[in-house]
Amino acid sequence: MKFLVLGLLTTMGWAGTDPKPKASDYPAHGRAARAEIGAEYLSRTISEGGESFYTGIYLVVEVAVYPDKGVTLPVSSGDFQLRINGKKVPLVAQTPGLVAAAMRNPEWERGNRGPTANVGLGGGDIIIGRPPAIERFPGDPQASRGPRPPQAPEQRDKAAQDQGEAALRLALPQVEAETGVSGLVYFAYKSKLNDIRRLELLYEGPAGRQVLVLR
Repeated sequence: MKFLVLGLLTTMGWAGTDPKPKASDYPAHGRAARAEIGAEYLSRTISEGGESFYTGIYLVVEVAVYPDKGVTLPVSSGDFQLRINGKKVPLVAQTPGLVAAAMRNPEWERGNRGPTANVGLGGGDIIIGRPPAIERFPGDPQASRGPRPPQAPEQRDKAAQDQGEAALRLALPQVEAETGVSGLVYFAYKSKLNDIRRLELLYEGPAGRQVLVLR
């Protein structure tokens, strides 16, 4: 039955990540009443097949749940919350479908930044009205490179579609777990990453309770 559920989730898009052998292999780890939990903070990026994708306003945490021997536990991204800088109200996990849709439509995040225009001049163009490139995360190489060459609409659409599908595939699957299961959990956070001084992952679910310090 477990493999049937996992197969259905893979067909739907939720396949998760490959869990490490044990919770202690993750930078943050701890024990709840009925399971061990591991986690790693991934900033605003996801990686698959040697490629990295930017998730916009969404912070990404890879989580892994390892039920105790002989225990079967429901696992869901809804069991996790993210507390930033000790605030009383933590961030709740966002659905993978919402994150995927935002990655497929990055203009949702950009909003209204004003018009742009290309003005021909001699052998090249001058771009008017485009905002300067800014770092999406510390060390972002794209910001230092400046604007990318224009892409054909079908290329942009294909790239955005691929990114959205990756966000779905890597999301933490909702399963009845007998062994370790892992995947990405997403949290909406519009402020700057540099504003984050302390980051805690809160787990409250069928396995009990646990707080993991990510940063």
